[in-house]
Amino acid sequence: DADILITPDLAGFTMADFENRKIERIVGQGEKAARASLRELVALKEKYNLRRLEDPQDISWLSQRPQIIDVAITGYTSLPFQYIYEQVGLLPGDFFDPQELRTRIAELKADRIFEEVHYEVVPLSEGFVRLKIRVREKDKPVIHRVSIHGASPSNLPVAQRILGLGPGDSLDTEILGERIMKLYGMGYYEHIRYDITPTEQNQVDLTLSVKELPLKKLRLGIRYDDYHNLVLAASLLVTNPVIQGLRVENEVQFAGLTRFQGKVFYPSRTLSLPAYPFVRFLYKNVPTRIFAGREHCVAEYKDRSVSAGLGFGLLDARFFNLEVEYQQEWMAVTPDVALADPLLFPEWRDRLKKLNAAFTLDLLDGVLAPKKGFLMQGSYEAGFEKWDSDVPFQKLDVSLDAYHTWFNRHTLRAYGYWCGSTSGTPAYKFFNQGRPQSFIGMRYDQLLGSGMTVLRMDYRYEVAKTLFLKGMANVALDYRYRFQDVRVRADRLWGIGCGMQFVFMNFGSVELGYGYGSRCVLDPEHGQSVGFFSMGAKF
Repeated sequence: DADILITPDLAGFTMADFENRKIERIVGQGEKAARASLRELVALKEKYNLRRLEDPQDISWLSQRPQIIDVAITGYTSLPFQYIYEQVGLLPGDFFDPQELRTRIAELKADRIFEEVHYEVVPLSEGFVRLKIRVREKDKPVIHRVSIHGASPSNLPVAQRILGLGPGDSLDTEILGERIMKLYGMGYYEHIRYDITPTEQNQVDLTLSVKELPLKKLRLGIRYDDYHNLVLAASLLVTNPVIQGLRVENEVQFAGLTRFQGKVFYPSRTLSLPAYPFVRFLYKNVPTRIFAGREHCVAEYKDRSVSAGLGFGLLDARFFNLEVEYQQEWMAVTPDVALADPLLFPEWRDRLKKLNAAFTLDLLDGVLAPKKGFLMQGSYEAGFEKWDSDVPFQKLDVSLDAYHTWFNRHTLRAYGYWCGSTSGTPAYKFFNQGRPQSFIGMRYDQLLGSGMTVLRMDYRYEVAKTLFLKGMANVALDYRYRFQDVRVRADRLWGIGCGMQFVFMNFGSVELGYGYGSRCVLDPEHGQSVGFFSMGAKF
């Protein structure tokens, strides 16, 4: 029965997206949708002769003394609605008197309970008006009672402890929002909402309603690129098997490459910051190429290993994750094809005893086509001789991926990456930036080395909601390949490119591009052309 129906595009948002950066985007989508209907809104305003009174005494245009059809009061938290309603003293059905309204509002301000009191008179027709009154209280309300609905008996004490609010505490909604994000960070809840109900003057009841995630969750994915071809993925998350609070994650990728990860961990149920011990098992079998000379591939390896580790992690509000792990890894790296001296491309069967550490700080607003925020990652891996590792080595890398958007369509991406390793680091532990997402203009695996710095800038233009055009430029500085008697160094490798991306929320994306860059690390000044294609999920 509405005159106009405006439906903002909220694809990609959920009921849990209440942090500030996402609220700003949701509000922006609402404004964008409203402006698209501006002509219809103006026509509706003229049809019903609607206007907003800047001065509530200006009712000269009304044909008769109007009646109050509705009184809306908003902004209160601790005072009961009935108290404010009675203080206003204007009821639906009363005739509207501007002077009486002014007097009532002045009395509200004189009570010194409210920091601010605003009002608005909204004419609905020649004979009826609506009163809108918004208040802001001076003092934060005191919590009278806290209730949590929907949490299982095992998770309820955890939720109460992390919430950290009880009877007699002052209610600060900003602190409440931070505590709710910590609850989300535990990984047990699908969504959480809260209600504040005034009970008496300056006291409220706080009620949380939560929906827990299912005990078992299966996810499936598919990806295709022009190197690994088809890659399928499946992951299974199981909560509370055998022991309440225990979580088991299994993920497998297969077809064009093979990876398996099994992880068992137990998030802390005594600390406010989600901390967890974990056990991890890994298997990988990934084809990797080695280039030399011009742009020719001289060897293809199966990067194969099995590892098991024990570690400790911290997780905060789904944004930050830190893990430290002791791990043993059994390498079984063999060349399928080696066109050069077999001494340069041996078979490795090492047993590594290592320390691994990794962190992620993820403040991006999306996965497939981010518009705002940044992703920072870092990792450290080391095998120590005193731990009887067959190969002593150390390696470290850090990256920053940042996005910013202007006028909703123009997005700039800045990407920086640095890596370095000790002289004894084996070739199968080298860093690989030879991917279109990290370096454009060179082939897959061409940018495999023991150290380098990568700087990249992308420009993306949104043609439509699902279609983007991209321009890319990058440079790799101080590239090093150091293994046995082989020493390769390049001061500067370069590349530029362009492409297009189609984004499908339930499928992933399709990306097609072209790059032109350094022919190889031994011939950085001459160029080569490289095309790339990928589609499916990002994993």
